[in-house]
This record gives sequence, C-alpha cells and structure tokens, in this order.
Amino acid sequence: MRLPVPFYDVVLGHVRWNVQDNCWEFDAGPVSGRPVPARCIAAGTPESLASPGWDEVRDCVRWIRDNELMVRAFIRQKVHNPTPLPWELWLTGINFHTDQQVHLVYGTCLVVIVQITAAGQIVGSKVLVSG
Repeated sequence: MRLPVPFYDVVLGHVRWNVQDNCWEFDAGPVSGRPVPARCIAAGTPESLASPGWDEVRDCVRWIRDNELMVRAFIRQKVHNPTPLPWELWLTGINFHTDQQVHLVYGTCLVVIVQITAAGQIVGSKVLVSG
C-alpha cells in the first residue's frame, strides 16, 4: 500500500499522514493567537482520504480562525448560561470527519460537535462533557 505524500498548503501549512492513527495532521492555527492541532480522520484506507475535500477543510479552518470567539460565546450562552465555566474555554484541537462533521475540542473535558457550512453557518451542534 502506498502512503499519501506529505505536502505544504498555504492555509493549512505542513500536512502529513499519520500512519498509526490513519489521519492527516496539520496546524489549524493561529486561533486566538494559539496553534491548534487538527486532523482529517479517514474512514478506511489512506486512499479514501487522499483528497478529503481540502477546499472545504480550508474554508472551515478560515471560518474557525475568524469566528472562534463567536463559537465560545455560543457555548457559554447555550451550555453554561448563567453558570460560569469551571475552566478556561480554549480550543485545543479540531477533528474533520469524512461525513462533513467537524469536532472542536475545548480543553480536556469538552467536545463541541458542530456542523459548519462552507459559508460558516452552524447548522447543528452537540456538546459532550467528560470528567
């Protein structure tokens, strides 16, 4: 089996294939001035994600960079209003799935699952809290 070749993208930076986890990895930052590790998670083989819709991934990364403060406000309003959050709400990871779903990971105990259109509209969301 031939593995995908790492490449450089002007929006995503260095993109490389993680053989162990079967996914593409790159830095989606800066988001709020911080680097944010991101992954495109394959369903099946590397060939199934040889071209995972990079235009959509780029559009989504740009949207997250520009609108992440709004996403945090959305979380505070919908999930924890009026109770303050017991931890800092920082984006620590982004997982792109082949079903057009994007998981935004906040800290170590909060996963926000959102579906975002290329135009940046949130069309669905679910929040999972652990620990």
